[in-house]
Amino acid sequence: YVFISFSFTGMIRWTNLSTPLASGDWAGIGNLQSPLSDVSKALGLPILAAIATIGAVISTAGAGGDWVLLQGRIPFAMAKDGLFWSPMKKVHSKYRTPYLSLVFASILTMIIQIAIPNFPSVALIASITALIPYAAAALSVPILRKTKPEAPRPFRLPVPKIIAGLGFIFATLLVYWASWPWTLVGGSLMLIGFPLFLFLRTHDARAQLKKTLWLLVYLVGIITISYLGDTNFIFNNFLPIGPQGIIPMPYDMLVVTIFAILIFAWAYFANTQTKEVTATKERI
Repeated sequence: YVFISFSFTGMIRWTNLSTPLASGDWAGIGNLQSPLSDVSKALGLPILAAIATIGAVISTAGAGGDWVLLQGRIPFAMAKDGLFWSPMKKVHSKYRTPYLSLVFASILTMIIQIAIPNFPSVALIASITALIPYAAAALSVPILRKTKPEAPRPFRLPVPKIIAGLGFIFATLLVYWASWPWTLVGGSLMLIGFPLFLFLRTHDARAQLKKTLWLLVYLVGIITISYLGDTNFIFNNFLPIGPQGIIPMPYDMLVVTIFAILIFAWAYFANTQTKEVTATKERI
């Protein structure tokens, strides 16, 4: 990625582009429909432009395929753990694949791609909906260290709370940087899934709500900060409203960091101060 960006920057010939731009007009470069291909054509290299276009098609298809396969495993694993609709854990008798889960994920992917026919925007939503589980995964390290101290650990992460906390903060910053209105769209999609998750849960939904309420506040908080944040964090806004600039840079980064630390602490204590944990400690 670094080499491609370096080469792309050095190849730019502002006046030779299909839509000529003034030297240094980086905003205009960002609006090109196919930057690598357009810059290659401006240099008189149509073969390179064709290679860039073919590569983009292959890359997009590969990313889409990976997305479907990955998302298909998530409802499958959740259903096996009693956290989602039980039919999603069914495995095909011949192909040994979680076929219902794959179909379910494919339908969701199709809806997103039809509703938002703009690949960069779809990529931002995908990033948001992936980064939030990454943040939760980082949070799980210190929680499991305390709730399951007897579990075998061939590798023990040093200072887990600090490293996991930094991972949680950086993931939260990346979600914020995904820009308005996609922070709203991605966060809202996950908010819709929150009550559905509790409804489909096969056991102890009330206790689970207490453990996961931080996620609801986390999503609403990110959306709120994005709305109040710097006006530079906006991309393909289709809404009549946008960032208000009440929390400009760099104060917005400070607010996001403090917010992430508070949520991290809340989620940690909510998932470690339970009867199950106390019982485990007494057994040990």
